Formats: sequence, C-alpha cells, structure tokens
Amino acid sequence: MMHLNDNLISCIESAAASVWLCNTNEQLETDMVRVLGVQVDADRRHLTVYIPESYGADVIRNLSVTDKITFLTAIIFTYESYQVKGTYISHRASTEEEIKYQKAYMDDFAKALQKQGLSREKAYKAYFRQPCIALRMVAEEVYEQTPRKGTGERLAV
Repeated sequence: MMHLNDNLISCIESAAASVWLCNTNEQLETDMVRVLGVQVDADRRHLTVYIPESYGADVIRNLSVTDKITFLTAIIFTYESYQVKGTYISHRASTEEEIKYQKAYMDDFAKALQKQGLSREKAYKAYFRQPCIALRMVAEEVYEQTPRKGTGERLAV
C-alpha cells in the first residue's frame, strides 16, 4: 500500500504548485484541467482535488468511462514535478470550508506568480473560477517528472 511522503505532500499542497488533473475519454484522448488546489488526507493516500466546474466538465464526464485519473504537480520556481496516478472515488460540490481553502490557495498562488511577473489580477482572471467540484481519489503510483536524469521513474513511496 502506497503512502505519500512528507516531500510529496509538501509539493502537492504548495502554494507555488501548478496542478493539472487529467483522464481519458472513450477514444482514449486526454482531457486536462488546471485545478484550484489539492488536499492530502491524514492517511497520506486519499486526496481531494478542486476542479472548477466551468472548465472541468469533460474530465467529470470521462469518469463514466474510466475511474483512472492522473494529476501533475509542478513547483513553478524549481520545476520539481511529480505525476500521481490513482483511482476516482467520488465527487460533489465544494463545502464552504473548501471554498475558503481554494481562495487561500489562489491568494498564495497569485503571490507566487507575481514573482514570475504575472500580476495578481491577471492570475485571478486566468485561474480562479467558482464553483468548484471536490473530487476524491486514492493515490496508487507516483512518478518523478522533474526535468533531470531519472525523470519518468516510478517512486517507491
């Protein structure tokens, strides 16, 4: 049974992490959506991923085709990146508490993007959407994706 280690959790939940979730449709074509944060449960296996409804419809629709999902998390300053593969459990509307988390994530992500030259206003316009769907998944495999030697290797976590 896989458990995410401290470094992976830190990277996944980082305010400087750009996170994308994807799955495939009936033709095995990939659909991808940028998410508004990820929270790792205390068991270090289950995660909640926040998908804006306005541009996550294809990913949600694909859940009727496959329960396999993948997300990529990448730190925008260092390019430290990981691909987490897992299985869909459920989805629902975000709670008020989760919406507060999404706003805090976006505030911190916008600050990180400012260091890269993108204004807070442009960051919000580009990335912040409500309402969001809270998608639950269980992580099963993690792959190193940081651009360097060893990229693509499965991690033993």
